[in-house]
Amino acid sequence: MVKWNVTSLKIYAGTPRAVGREVIKEGHRAGLRVMAHLGAYSAQDAVLDGVDCLEHIWSVFNYVIPAEAAKQPGHRANLDLHNPQAQCLIAALAKRQVNVDPTLVVFRNMIYLNDLEEIHNHPDNAHVPRRMLDYWHSYRRGSHLPAATREARKKEIRKYQELTGLLHRAGVPLLAGTDTPEPFVPGPAIVSCCDLLALKARDAGVEIMTRIAPGLSELTADRRAFSQILINLVSNAIKFTPRDGRVSVSAFEND
Repeated sequence: MVKWNVTSLKIYAGTPRAVGREVIKEGHRAGLRVMAHLGAYSAQDAVLDGVDCLEHIWSVFNYVIPAEAAKQPGHRANLDLHNPQAQCLIAALAKRQVNVDPTLVVFRNMIYLNDLEEIHNHPDNAHVPRRMLDYWHSYRRGSHLPAATREARKKEIRKYQELTGLLHRAGVPLLAGTDTPEPFVPGPAIVSCCDLLALKARDAGVEIMTRIAPGLSELTADRRAFSQILINLVSNAIKFTPRDGRVSVSAFEND
């Protein structure tokens, strides 16, 4: 795989721990990063076994639900994310610096709220690659979400957003992107990364200033890797900038 320029492996939902542990071990031995879309393999076990990245917010959320809470109707939309099980997993992710790629837009636009026209026809969707939009539309036509569940679905999405915020504030590195590299305009990705670090900068007494040239060309690259590299660079800049200082992030094209 290394000879083919493969840089990562992905464990999928049906993988049990015994297999997942060996995949992580062999992947690391070959110098590969190992990510996981979890199901049978719990997040707690995957973190202990050394996974590098958890794909989709479900790979965290599904493992912070106490057994008693899971028995309650509508528990996903009303879950207390400050429960001990949640706090313990968040702390472990932060301590081991396991990346989390929440893919919240996919969950909101494609799966949970595709029956809302303000979501389905939002202007931001113009920035979504056509291949993904076509799939979202196809999924929407077949999903037939009941109107009676709409408020519960909205609340569940807010819980995913709340959990993502808790992960970020705890120091868990977050990635932005999808499962596959897609062409993207770097400007919004840069702004998003800087927004994620705004609280850290404010606490350090540092201002983040962005200067992004208009009309930047698309990049065909791994957006998650791009975002993570940028977050690491800006985080270090904040760390080593004196209070009342400024970190400038600029993007432009050479002729």
